[in-house]
Amino acid sequence: NDFVTTFSFVHGTDLISLPLDDIYCFISEEKTTYMHCQRGVVVIDDSLLSLEKKFPHLLLRINRNALINRKELFGIHRTRSAAFAKLQSIDLQPQISRRNFATIKEILRNDK
Repeated sequence: NDFVTTFSFVHGTDLISLPLDDIYCFISEEKTTYMHCQRGVVVIDDSLLSLEKKFPHLLLRINRNALINRKELFGIHRTRSAAFAKLQSIDLQPQISRRNFATIKEILRNDK
């Protein structure tokens, strides 16, 4: 298996390396990318697009502002007007876009 298993990032003056399994999702808001992980929420310099290209085996695009770790996905919460990804390790439920809903539903059915 040639997949990368860690993600390295700069936090303050420190270089940190985390196992990918410790990362739950990446959320982009107002040109800032937030990584939700075992260490909490960390601001990183990477764009969602670069992360998606770097870890295509692990990250799922659920909307234009969110990537989730496919290992974290365990369900979909639906309301009348929206669908949300249920993640195992955190209460955050990022919204799934209508465009990506069918793909996420299919992955959820077939991955587990």
